[in-house]
Formats: sequence, C-alpha cells, structure tokens
Amino acid sequence: MHDHLRAGLREALGKNAWTSVGIADSQSVKTVEEKGSLGFDANKRIKGRKRHILVDHLGLMIAAAVGATNCTDRDGLDALCGLNKARIKLLKKKYADLGYSGEDMRNRMLRYGIDIETIGRRCKKTFEVEPKRWIVERTFA
Repeated sequence: MHDHLRAGLREALGKNAWTSVGIADSQSVKTVEEKGSLGFDANKRIKGRKRHILVDHLGLMIAAAVGATNCTDRDGLDALCGLNKARIKLLKKKYADLGYSGEDMRNRMLRYGIDIETIGRRCKKTFEVEPKRWIVERTFA
C-alpha cells in the first residue's frame, strides 16, 4: 500500500513512479522497554534502539528497519537492504554519511547492484548544509 501511495505522489509531482537514487541514515533513540532488541550506542551514550531508513530524493520512505542501538550503521544498512530486496532492486545509487564509508561497505552494496557514495567531510569548522543529507534528516524530524 505504501509503495503505491509513494508512486502516485511521485507521478503527481511529475517524477518517475520509482526512483533510482536512495539516501540512507540511522538514528539512535532511547527506550525504557526491556522487550525486544536493545543495545548501547557508546558514541551517543544512548541505551535503546536504532532506526535505519532509506528515502528517495523527495524524502519519501522506501524502506525502514529497527534494531539494537549497538548495531553499526553499516550492518544496519546491510540488513535493511537484505530485508527489502524487492524495494531496492531498482536503486542504482545511494548517498549516505561518513558512517557508511569504506571499501567493505562498497562491496556489501555492490552485492545488491548499488553504488554507494558518502557525503560529508570530517573536521568541519563551520555549519554547512550538506547536499542530499538534509533530506533524510528531514524525514527523521
């Protein structure tokens, strides 16, 4: 149902029904529940769960997965792609932040026929809006 609604909205906006570009990110969230998979994100000092999402360039959700917070971004994206093979089969390129960088991640995504490009720079001294990255952040918000 969600896929049909997204396709209809994209066509109404003059876009193709399916995108060939996806933008990925994850978000750690606190939880007080003891059920399900929990973990501890040492970087953010959060005990809870981690949401992994993949959106198109309009910010519309393509796929989502939830796991333990101690799951790395790379492992989460790999699991998201594995669980949603039918939804991501037409994607050719993914954009993601530096948490998804590295040759190992590139090889993992090539198994699905996807080229991954990391966006962002380390050692920024001033705030800059990073192209494409703000789209997935807006979806989280």
